[in-house]
Amino acid sequence: MIHLAVDGRGRPMCILITPGQAGDNPQLLPLLHGIRVARPGPRHPRVRPEAVIPDKAYSRPSTRNSAAHAARTFLCPERGDQIARRASLGGVWRAATGLRRPT
Repeated sequence: MIHLAVDGRGRPMCILITPGQAGDNPQLLPLLHGIRVARPGPRHPRVRPEAVIPDKAYSRPSTRNSAAHAARTFLCPERGDQIARRASLGGVWRAATGLRRPT
C-alpha cells in the first residue's frame, strides 16, 4: 500500500510503502514525521505542517489526538458512526471530553 503526503499543489513530500494488509491509521504519524521543508539559509528544515487534511480512514479519536500535536491544523471528516455515537451520548460526551458539541 502506498501512503503519500503531498503539499498544497499535489507535489509529494513523503512516501511510505507498506504491505497491503497494513492499516492506514498506524502509518499517519510516521508519514507526518517524514515531512521536511527546506528553509532559506542555514536553518533547520521545518517539520511541522501547517495543516493536515486526511480522508475518513484517519478519523479515529486516537489518531486525531496524535495528529493534533504533529500538525498545526488537523481537518479530518468524521465517520457516520462516530457522529451517531457522539449524538447518543449527549451531555455525557461533552462532560467527559470537555468539548462543545459541534452544531
